[in-house]
Amino acid sequence: MTPGETDKVSSAGEARIRRLMLARNAAAVREVARREGLSRGQLAALVRRLLEEQRPGGGEDRLGARYDIHTAEHLTLERWVEQLLKG
Repeated sequence: MTPGETDKVSSAGEARIRRLMLARNAAAVREVARREGLSRGQLAALVRRLLEEQRPGGGEDRLGARYDIHTAEHLTLERWVEQLLKG
């Protein structure tokens, strides 16, 4: 995400998207992105950046995979992001 694209989302919007990602709530992530005026590409860039930020701290490893009602599977955050960006 370029600096101009990063500026587009508010800090509150980014925080909401981060929390909703960890809760695996795709519909809510898309709704927040819509309200923030993010394009599909901007949302993808933001979600990938947030995913990368989760990796070094190991925060996701503590949380583990979570159940996804759309796939009926337990998904890691990485797999969930892949599903989010496909749909």
